[in-house]
Amino acid sequence: MACARGLADGILPRMAHEKEAGAYGLEPESPRRTKPSAPPAPSPKAARRPVPCRKCKYDLSGVPGGRCPECGTINDLSSRVQPRKKTMADRPALQAGILLAAGYTAAVLLSAAEIPDSFGYAALVYAVAYAGLMLLSCAVYFAFAVTWIGWSSWPGTTMLQVSAAYALTFAAVALIDLTGIPILPNLIGLIILLSLLMHLVDLEANEALIVVFAVGVCKWFLWLAMVSAIMSAFGGP
Repeated sequence: MACARGLADGILPRMAHEKEAGAYGLEPESPRRTKPSAPPAPSPKAARRPVPCRKCKYDLSGVPGGRCPECGTINDLSSRVQPRKKTMADRPALQAGILLAAGYTAAVLLSAAEIPDSFGYAALVYAVAYAGLMLLSCAVYFAFAVTWIGWSSWPGTTMLQVSAAYALTFAAVALIDLTGIPILPNLIGLIILLSLLMHLVDLEANEALIVVFAVGVCKWFLWLAMVSAIMSAFGGP
């Protein structure tokens, strides 16, 4: 009985500990990369510039009273603490909005320029078509974000970033399409779209590829439905 109790108290806990540590050649399963539901708030230290001591240049950020802990010099911090200037990277929604407006405008104008005789009508058609495709891409990404991918920033900002990626891709494809090579615009456009989604929306390569594929499938199903509805409307008795 004592031997069995020693086995239970000594060997079994050790085996459980070694199994958890991977002692049997099994690496612990790496956690899947998850995205936060909201962007982390910047720390007060990151939001301010360094405040150096006037004598030894020690950073006095967060030091109360202004006395330098390094050299003992008393510093007047009332006029030296300045908030860090915000850059475009600190305003992702504004950045995405500017890219969206620029890409959307360029895509409409470049696409309509291929039909100079009906520029105004073509611009209107392309404006509606591109807006519809961007709404479709946002709807598809929203479904993936809720069920699988998650959010790398606030949902509204993410939708702007997704739309900006597609708008810039539309503009690039319209520009490359002027070369007259049939396959080149679509191939380069796919590469540009994947790169923009990975950069702006912080997607992995496989996530961006699946999103692009799903948007493409939904686009073709929508196009077929529209064609079927038009044929039924005009081909019926």
